Amino acid sequence: MEELFFFGTFGAAVACALLFSAAWARARRRLRRLEDRLLDGSARGPDDLEERVNELALRVAQLARGQEFLQQLLSGQRRLPQSGRPVGTSS
Repeated sequence: MEELFFFGTFGAAVACALLFSAAWARARRRLRRLEDRLLDGSARGPDDLEERVNELALRVAQLARGQEFLQQLLSGQRRLPQSGRPVGTSS
């Protein structure tokens, strides 16, 4: 009975060690891949970064205009072009 317990515990320890080493190897590989991505991203230069920031600013401005338009529609200050009457009113 003691041998069965020993070999069961030993087998579980070996399995845990194998799983840990596989996870460790995978994490190292992912870390290397992410580091390579980061280094490739910094090689683009400040012009690309500036373009991305400008594009993001344009999108945020579009979202703000859309939010203002929706707010005006919901408050009844603005009418839909095709219906000619405020939103929320029924005929």
